[in-house]
Amino acid sequence: MSARFRLILLGTFALAADGRAIGNLPRKAQALLALLALRDRPTSRERVADLLWTPSAPDQARHSLRQTLWVLNSQAGGDLISAKDGGLWLDHDSIASDAAEFIALANTAMQALRRLAGAEAAARDFDAAVAAATQLVALDELREDGHRLLIELLAASGRRGEALRQFEVCAGILRRELDVTPDPDTLALLRQIRGGALRLDADRGTSPTSPALYRVADCERRPTADPIAPFIPAPALSEKARIAVLPFQNIPDNPDHGHLAEGVAEEIITALSRVSWLSVTSPNLSFSYRGPSVDLRRVGCELEVQYVVEGSVRTAGGRTRTIYRLVETETGACLASDRFDLPLDDILDLQEKVALGVSGAVEPVLQAAETEHSLARPAELLTPKDLYLRSYAMALSSGARFREALPLLEQAMAQDPRFAPAAAWASVGCMRLVEDGRSDNPASDCQKGIDHAWHALEVAGGDPGVITNSALALAYFGENIGLTTGLIDRALKLNPGHARGWHVSGMLRFYAGDLDAAIEHVETSMRLSPRSRVGWGTTWIGAAQFLRGRFDEGAAMLKLAIREDPSFPDPYRFLAACYAHMNRLDKARQVVAQLRKITPEPMPDTTHMRNDGQREMLVAGLRLAGIASVKRG
Repeated sequence: MSARFRLILLGTFALAADGRAIGNLPRKAQALLALLALRDRPTSRERVADLLWTPSAPDQARHSLRQTLWVLNSQAGGDLISAKDGGLWLDHDSIASDAAEFIALANTAMQALRRLAGAEAAARDFDAAVAAATQLVALDELREDGHRLLIELLAASGRRGEALRQFEVCAGILRRELDVTPDPDTLALLRQIRGGALRLDADRGTSPTSPALYRVADCERRPTADPIAPFIPAPALSEKARIAVLPFQNIPDNPDHGHLAEGVAEEIITALSRVSWLSVTSPNLSFSYRGPSVDLRRVGCELEVQYVVEGSVRTAGGRTRTIYRLVETETGACLASDRFDLPLDDILDLQEKVALGVSGAVEPVLQAAETEHSLARPAELLTPKDLYLRSYAMALSSGARFREALPLLEQAMAQDPRFAPAAAWASVGCMRLVEDGRSDNPASDCQKGIDHAWHALEVAGGDPGVITNSALALAYFGENIGLTTGLIDRALKLNPGHARGWHVSGMLRFYAGDLDAAIEHVETSMRLSPRSRVGWGTTWIGAAQFLRGRFDEGAAMLKLAIREDPSFPDPYRFLAACYAHMNRLDKARQVVAQLRKITPEPMPDTTHMRNDGQREMLVAGLRLAGIASVKRG
């Protein structure tokens, strides 16, 4: 017997009774039908009212539910929704739903995939078994037993690192979507994988209701001089660098402060997770490696991470000292370390400050390390990420090298037009050619820079690094300063520890004429990344001090900026104008002579400076220093 009602939930909502379309149903009525159609048991009226009329008072919610039931049943010409066992019920014999049919088909497919995975594993075709289990997880990522089967198969086939990563994926989905932790069976499987390898147990069945086919056993390994070597993973195919944060030691071992050290490590994980090109291992995995003598190389092998952050928290006399170390797991090299001495009066504030300090310092160091690895790859194997990293390091080493960096970025964009970091950095490269007076065609480079920036934002508008560099180029090329500062504010909200973001935020405040904020933001950038350059901070602090009329402070910073990068024209320009306003014209002319050696355009285009008075102060100083014409963009 065919169902009387037909309900369409996938796509545009539709309901028909005996072939007659029932239209103009209120949205709450549609939602009520969808809710009941996907449930296989009666649902209490209180539950339905609470789900569909959450903001309303209970009496009002029950009244609205009664009214909606009346509308549905009256328009359907019968009891579409009935009462059963004290709840509301949609008779599945009388109503056919495309969503219910889809779920039934999905369940059939999942059952078939389970059987297929078991059969392929029993035949020792692990690649086929893993492929079937992967499809199973893709059909319903909230089914933990599917993840567990895939984890077990990966481990049994010798892909231990992938099995551990799959556990991390599973735990993350359960936490994010259901706010639960993995069940005991999954955690037991994780412990088994860490204790050995999994292999086929031929004595066990292949029932889809009991899919586990393996038992823990010590794997047979060939003798080797280095017991770690067989477990060193091949280079990851992922474009993201992989890092784990270990639990920080609590020194002395005071139970009252154990939560402090744990919280510091958790906050660092959160901060590093905001770096878009980093993959941070879940604490479900990394926090199992405790103690002062953890073998970091083994951690790297078992978790398949290239880098580890470890450290300690000491408390004494109402103060704390947090020490961190960034270590490369393969070599054991310490890439960065520092300490933070803070009062113990506000634990949450302390943990946040330490986490931002660590993430801000670690990000540029990791980018430099990734660049070093990239330099070892043959030219024919370079990925867009490799080309981007090389160009980024090249340009930051000297502003004069932006011309060399741009072809690498064009090559990266040709390989992958959607690799947004390359497009965003190319927009900055075009900006610097124009700004530094090194462009052969300023109008063309200006348009290219604008196009690259907007393209990068369209492709990856949620990446803080992409937003940062795109906003800088757009601001320089004349986009609304409120829009671009809004972009950079968004980038810093996404990643408050982004040192490059704070640097560019300072530049945009400088462009807008807010000199105090410009200095504050650039200094924040330099504090977050004290050892790795993320921009030309001393230039903008010196320029801001000059425009504030603090000529001695400005001149000192600008001279330092010239020593840091003798190829960058801007500090010469501001220093010459500064000396001129100090009536030290001989000094000003000497600086202009140096400036003419590095750029054919000593007078800058100042249209990116939105404050008329500040712009005129710079131009007047340069004229006093002997530069007669004003360059126009």
